[in-house]
Amino acid sequence: RARSPTRGYLTCPILKVAAAAAPTASLPFDPVFGEMFGHFTLARAFCHPLCCTSLQRVYRRYWNPYQKTLDVGHRGLGKSHHKSRPEYRLSGIKENSLMSFIVAGMLGADFIEFDVLLTADRTPVVYHDMEIESSIQEEGDQSEGDPLVVGVHQLSLRQIERCRFAFKPKHPCRFKQLVHRHMDAILTYTENGRRLLRERLLRKKTPRLLRLLESIPTLKSLFYCIPSWVGFNIEIKYPIECKHSHLRGLREYELNAYIDRILECVFVHAGDRRIFFSCFDPDVCMLLHQKQPRYPVFFLTCAGTCTDFVDQRCLSIEQACSFAKAEGLQGIVTESTCILEDPMLASRIQRDGLIVITWGDKNTELDNVVRQKKMGVDGIISDNISDLTRMQGKSHNVFRDDLDLVGATLPRLLPVDKRMAEDFNAFRAK
Repeated sequence: RARSPTRGYLTCPILKVAAAAAPTASLPFDPVFGEMFGHFTLARAFCHPLCCTSLQRVYRRYWNPYQKTLDVGHRGLGKSHHKSRPEYRLSGIKENSLMSFIVAGMLGADFIEFDVLLTADRTPVVYHDMEIESSIQEEGDQSEGDPLVVGVHQLSLRQIERCRFAFKPKHPCRFKQLVHRHMDAILTYTENGRRLLRERLLRKKTPRLLRLLESIPTLKSLFYCIPSWVGFNIEIKYPIECKHSHLRGLREYELNAYIDRILECVFVHAGDRRIFFSCFDPDVCMLLHQKQPRYPVFFLTCAGTCTDFVDQRCLSIEQACSFAKAEGLQGIVTESTCILEDPMLASRIQRDGLIVITWGDKNTELDNVVRQKKMGVDGIISDNISDLTRMQGKSHNVFRDDLDLVGATLPRLLPVDKRMAEDFNAFRAK
């Protein structure tokens, strides 16, 4: 009973021993005494000329054991719409935007985490939800537009770029001044990045800066606009079984074609950037691991803190570790509660050869972050990444010193003028 060209269910009869050696018609009893039920996933090869065909550039099995715990910015600088906890402020920069990613990298994030899914014209874009709640308007129209709630897979990239998002930062005046002040530095990261950003700025007559900050970026633009020393944790956004069951059987979400399109974008534009993949869907993780040998794949799990999943592999940290080890994945990205409750859990998972990265609302608290670093957790995904790096005295990304910067022109987000730098740090402390 096939659900799609990629996944389905199988039911096979279990025959008695005597029935297996004799014709069914001659038996005086029913030969079938049971059934075996199974789920299958069909993996098709990812054929692309840039896909690694030698072991020269395979990073999947390499993880520096002497490397400090990585600081990973959740959606860039963190959530800007819904607070993780009442006591923490929302990000002053829109989540999952180019500006949020760039600033997070400049303020100490080693990696940035973001979700990727496909539009109707098969363009990988960075967006957290399966549906867009926005308004749509004609070019040059300054009104609020018509309300729009539609699936990302139903909109083309051009239609998404026309969507209007009502985002108001907490400190609009100071925020606007800071962005204007450092825009020249941001536009000089690379030639390609400067070109892409200027195209976005010049595409709309008014307000150009606001359109840049609120637009949904493509995955391609991230590779050219974000500093090369910032790594990417690319979470493949795929419909969850309970919440989005009506989407899983659609042609737009056919697993092989869906993953291949994202992988194609990565292999064409990634260069030497540090990347690892993650996903809540176990089948997506299996296919990502089988289709390419270059980048690590992590199984993303709620560790039993969420009831949106039916698959047994998603219901506990033990099942997640067993699945990751059986499939040869690099590690797991788990909700941090179980790690904080059991100080020895991270080391036990690591002894099984798995990397441990955590996420969750509790990672917004400095004490919890410090505790996990003492436990030896390999990476921590946090919302308020700029505050955490500042409170820990971290000045910059750990990979920035590894680059060959001889003769290179480094963009500066922080101003040279001391008074302006103090003003910038005061803004971060609010």
